[in-house]
Amino acid sequence: MLITIVLSLFGFVENNSYGAITTKPGQPAQILQKAESCRLPSIGWIEKISFTLTDMKGKIRTVSLEAKVDTGAKTSSLHARAIKTVKKGGKEFARFVFSWGKENHEFEALVQERKRVKSSDGEGEEREFIEVETCIGGTKHPLLISLNDRGNMQYPLLLGRRFLEEKFLVDAANKFILGKPNCR
Repeated sequence: MLITIVLSLFGFVENNSYGAITTKPGQPAQILQKAESCRLPSIGWIEKISFTLTDMKGKIRTVSLEAKVDTGAKTSSLHARAIKTVKKGGKEFARFVFSWGKENHEFEALVQERKRVKSSDGEGEEREFIEVETCIGGTKHPLLISLNDRGNMQYPLLLGRRFLEEKFLVDAANKFILGKPNCR
């Protein structure tokens, strides 16, 4: 859509009386075809996602869950309890408990940054951010997530605008558009 708007600003395309986008007379249709081929994939307001975390025994575990897509949130957030930081080899790690299904697991991840974030209730709080490699649909993406107690929320993972931008267009009317995570 953005590409179409830009092309229309430069006079390459126009909307006809039926709302369809067409090339102007004398303009090659290849311009429109190229613009349409650059479209971002759609993502539903709820999607299935998987990523890996390292538990306290050094075992890498794959976490698969449903994530809520939230264009009102700037950053992404993962439900975590009992968050504490430790120094190892001059680096800071976050240790936290994450629950999914009926299981509780304690994980450890390298802290990428710590910053103040405005929470859903409007209050600011300091949070640790970790990075995981996610699988959504059939593609992998790095995801920077803050650790936060989301126990009172329906979905343990929130995907914010910074993750979504330049990767997906949000379809707020549908969910599970991308299907089950399938990355190799």
